[in-house]
Amino acid sequence: MPRTPELMLAGRAAEFLGIGRNTLRRWNVAGIGPPRTRKLKRYWYSREALKEWLKTGAASVLLPTAGKSKAPTNGGAGLYHR
Repeated sequence: MPRTPELMLAGRAAEFLGIGRNTLRRWNVAGIGPPRTRKLKRYWYSREALKEWLKTGAASVLLPTAGKSKAPTNGGAGLYHR
């Protein structure tokens, strides 16, 4: 018997990927996010599709690598423009 894929909403998918929900939303708007399905006016993510997306390296450009600092290299200068 085929296994039913585990589906999750954006908040849970973002948690699974280790990112914020708004980051996931921005990636999808830009067309660079993981695959998703729209059902009942909501976007659903398959756990298997997320794992495959991570394996393909599509996320390697987007997700921070281990040991890499998230701090700005310019000391925060230029973060706020008016």
